[in-house]
Amino acid sequence: MAGQTEFTKLVKKIKGHTYFDLLIYNDLYQNKDKLKIETSLDLLISIYDRLFGFGFSLAGYQFIGLVLEKTIMNTDNIFAPFAYFLLAMGFLVSLFGSATSFFILEFLTSIKQEEKRFIVHCIQNYKYLFLLCADLILYADCFLFLVPINILIYNVLNFHYGIIFNITSGVLSLLGIILSHRIIIRKQIFTDEEGNDIKRLIYDK
Repeated sequence: MAGQTEFTKLVKKIKGHTYFDLLIYNDLYQNKDKLKIETSLDLLISIYDRLFGFGFSLAGYQFIGLVLEKTIMNTDNIFAPFAYFLLAMGFLVSLFGSATSFFILEFLTSIKQEEKRFIVHCIQNYKYLFLLCADLILYADCFLFLVPINILIYNVLNFHYGIIFNITSGVLSLLGIILSHRIIIRKQIFTDEEGNDIKRLIYDK
C-alpha cells in the first residue's frame, strides 16, 4: 500500500505527454512495487547521446561548407552570400545544440542515483528547457543546412535539375513534418474491432 501511495504521488507530478513524461510514467507503471526509473533514464541518455552525435556531425558538414567560401562567393548566384550566412549560423547552432545535449547527458547521468521524487521533479522542471535547447535547436539546424543546399545546388546543376531538387526537398520536408506530428506530437488513440480504445498508459492516469 505504501508503494502504491508513493506511486500515486509520483505520477501526479507528471504533467504533459512529452517523451520525458511517457518514458518516466511507463517505467513507474511497470515497476509499481520497486518504483524503478533507471530504465527510462537510460533511454533518455541514449536519445541525447544520439542528438549530441547528430549535432556534432552536422556541424562538421557545415564547416566543410564554410571552408568552401571562395567557391560560394565566386558565382553568379545572387543568393550565394545569403546561403553562406545560413551555413555560418547553422554551424553555430549545431555547436550550441551539441553542447547543450552534452550538458543534458551529464545532468541525466548525475541524477540516476538520486531519490525517485527528486528525479521526477527535476524532469518536470527542466523538460521543456531540454526540448528547446537540444531537440528544437537541432530541428532548426536541419533547416539552416537544407536551405543553403537548395540555393547552392544551382552552382553545380542546371536550372531545371535545381528546380526538381528544390521541389523534392520541399515535399520530403513536408512529409517529415507530417510524420513527426503524427507519431510524436499527436496523441496515439486507436479503436479496435469492438469499439474499445487502445491508447498509451499515461492517458489513463
